[in-house]
Amino acid sequence: MPLLLGQLGEVREDVIYIYEKDEEKAIETLRHEAIDYLISTKIIKPLINMINLLIKNREQEIYLEKEKLIERLTKLIQP
Repeated sequence: MPLLLGQLGEVREDVIYIYEKDEEKAIETLRHEAIDYLISTKIIKPLINMINLLIKNREQEIYLEKEKLIERLTKLIQP
């Protein structure tokens, strides 16, 4: 059952679902979904994972710098 109105096909959990009833259009939709799946799993998802790792790494650096600055400022304002 398509999630979006007018959706001709989709990939869910490594399975391609085709909702198109016309055979020629269904084959075209299958090709489209297969190519989309390959691009998503082989290119897009690995890039997103790498970007998320870079962000996570940078967040740790920012946190550590913030803590250093807080320590310095705390010492400055001590009576």
